[in-house]
Formats: sequence, structure tokens, C-alpha cells
Amino acid sequence: MNGNDILNGMEHIDPKLIESAEKIKPHRSRKPWRFAAAAALFLCLAVAGAMLLKQDKPEPKPTETSSAAPSSDGIFINTALPLKFGFVSCYTNPRHEENPESEDNLYGVMDSDGNVVIEPSYSNAVPLSKDTFAVSSNENGKTFMSMIDKSGKTIIPWFEGTVWGVDEDGGKPIAIVAPEYGKTYIVDMSGKRLLDIDFDNVLMPITTRRHILEAYNTERAYYISYGGEIIAELPANKVVLDPFGEGKGGTVVACMYKVPEEGNSCILYGLYDSSSGRELVPCSRKEGFAINEDRFVLKDTCLIGPDYDDFAAIYDRNGNVICDGGEYQDIIFGYGNSKGVGVILKPSESTGTADLKGYVIDADGNKLSEELDYLTATDES
Repeated sequence: MNGNDILNGMEHIDPKLIESAEKIKPHRSRKPWRFAAAAALFLCLAVAGAMLLKQDKPEPKPTETSSAAPSSDGIFINTALPLKFGFVSCYTNPRHEENPESEDNLYGVMDSDGNVVIEPSYSNAVPLSKDTFAVSSNENGKTFMSMIDKSGKTIIPWFEGTVWGVDEDGGKPIAIVAPEYGKTYIVDMSGKRLLDIDFDNVLMPITTRRHILEAYNTERAYYISYGGEIIAELPANKVVLDPFGEGKGGTVVACMYKVPEEGNSCILYGLYDSSSGRELVPCSRKEGFAINEDRFVLKDTCLIGPDYDDFAAIYDRNGNVICDGGEYQDIIFGYGNSKGVGVILKPSESTGTADLKGYVIDADGNKLSEELDYLTATDES
């Protein structure tokens, strides 16, 4: 897999990746106006989300329904909440009112023919696969979740915390189980653990690591496939070659960086001369990739879109800056392509907020186009 091919030949990002990422908390906070601007300019910027964890949990009962058993007349389809695998969200409430905004609604799942698969008796219910579901109950400000099958049989008992699913076309879905007071782990749809490893943090895929999870514990960082297989390990505080690096003359390197505060582990990127073994740029940036064998990008741009102070620069194979940080807030390239995208953030004259603008650029960061309001690259042209 070519992890550095950001646009995979400058193609659109898989919409299903965006759909799953929207369920996860973003890795760092941003101003609200930037979400709309980022979505409007680049579909390739997916939300990276991160889930923090903690330990031990009571086992609550599901949220109680109204005394009257739900009937077909009292169950409504929630068209505002589309679900995967051909399912439809449905709900009921004590007043038998069709009101998708009511806080008293209890949710379930219907199939495409309108048959109730999971009775609407939960705070939320979503499919993890065609046969497995995650259900939740909110009690006293706390969220409890469980995994069940379509018959209602328990796969993972109720616990305080979060379950979310990860799937890709043609692959077997998996689930991330993150207790509020414990370690996070990865399971298949039967509830069986896929790896005998407990994690402090699991992140959803990002644009340069499509279909790959990042996970951390005290000692190591891991790249994990959607099938639950470990692709690469990065020991804490060690510099290693990026397992997805493309460059030969100079090589992007990665370092797992640990800080004392829980949940603040991350992988940082720098530049390393593979022929001499000399570090050219220290590991200090949140993303790094090669454009070709002579040009490399290091940047800090958050996946939910750039901010004014985000760093994105192009380097040569000697570690010299070709296009300085500050000229663009984000730089997007597919490996081997002669053209990419330089993103800037400009204050809007009409709204006073900020607009994303883009330029077609070459591998040295030179502008090849006028300023554009919207830019999506699908191929070299």
C-alpha cells in the first residue's frame, strides 16, 4: 500500500471513510467556521478523530421504554440519521409523536422494507455490520454501550464507554471498544479480540494513511489494518523509518513522541538521509511524506482543515527549505505527481470569518494557477 499517496493519484477520498470518521471526536479543536470551509474545499480532508480511555464499569439496564409496547403505528423512521448496510434508523417516544428532535425519543433499527430489526428502546442504535449492532443508554449524564446481534443476543455486555465500527468495502467489519475506565481494544463481530494488546488511544484513518488505524499504549505506537493486523510498530521515543516512506535519496522518518499527560502520545515526522544516516530535519511535525525522491513535505495541518498558524513546507533531499512554512497552510500531493495543491486561509471580506483558497502548485511550491475558490484534483491534468 502507498500510504504517502495522499490523493491516490489525486483521486477523491472514499466517502465511507468520511462517514465513519464523522462519528469520532476530532483530534484537536478548531473554530466552527473552519469545518464548513474545509468541507467545501477539499473532500480529501477527513476528520481525524481520537478516543480517550479510562477503566471498570457498572452494568446498567437499557433505557426503559414507555409502558405501551411499541406498535407499527407508533414507530417513526428517522430520515435525518442514515445508517450503513441498508438499514434505517427508527424511533418512538412516550407521547407517540413524530418528532425527530425530541430528547425523549428511543431509537432502534429497521431494514429497508420497514421491518423492525432492533426495537426502539435505546438512546442510540447503529449497525456495525449486517448482523451486529451497537446500542447505547444514557443514564445520569453517562453513556453505557453494548454490542448485540439482530436477535438481541448480547455479544459485549453493557459497560460505561464507547463502541464504534470500522469497515471497508469487501472487508470484514471490526469494532473499537473503549471503556471509560479501562483500556481500548479491537474486536470482530463475534466480540472476539483481534489483538492481544490494550491501547490507551485509537485514532481513525487519515488522508495519508487510508484504511489504517493508529493506536498507542505506554510503550509503542501501532499502525493497524482494518482487518486487525499490525502493519508496523514504533517504539516510544525512538526514531524509525516511516514504514510508508517513498523517498530514496532522503527519507521521511517517524518518531513516537511520549509526554507525561495521558492521551498526548503522537507520531512526529522529520527528514533523514538514508545514505549517510544523518538526521536532516528533527522529528517535530505531525505529518510527513515524499513528493518524489528529491522533494518532501512536512506539515502540521489538522485533518479537519488548516488554521492560520499551521505549518506546511517543502524540503529538498538535503533538508533545505524550498517552499517555506507560512506560504501555505496545507500542501497536498500524490507521490510522483508534478502538480499538487497549495491551500491558504484568507479572511472573508463579506462575512469576517475565513475562506479556504487553493492554487495548483509544482513540487517547488510555485503557483501554476490563479487563486481558486474550489479545487479538486482527479489526475495529473
